[in-house]
Amino acid sequence: KAQDRPIVVLQTQFGTRIHQVACGASHTMVLLEGSQVLTWGEGLHGQLGLGALNSWPQPRVVKSLSKANIVHIAAAQNGSMALSGQGRVVAWGDNTA
Repeated sequence: KAQDRPIVVLQTQFGTRIHQVACGASHTMVLLEGSQVLTWGEGLHGQLGLGALNSWPQPRVVKSLSKANIVHIAAAQNGSMALSGQGRVVAWGDNTA
């Protein structure tokens, strides 16, 4: 639902800090302290990275990245990318130009 005023959409627990937020056309990504990546929103192109083409209204952990040491995230219209501390770039969703 569209909002005309800022609202809290994610509040971390136990002092975990948010390092980065990235937004695509209809999805959002968050990189937390400890390299954990969360995604939510429309997933029809696989851009959430959750192993299905479902949409999710609440943040979900991208478990396939749990051991990847992610240091940076980026979101495109219907795709997502992440950079690991080892210099590897991973992409998912519709990452065509």
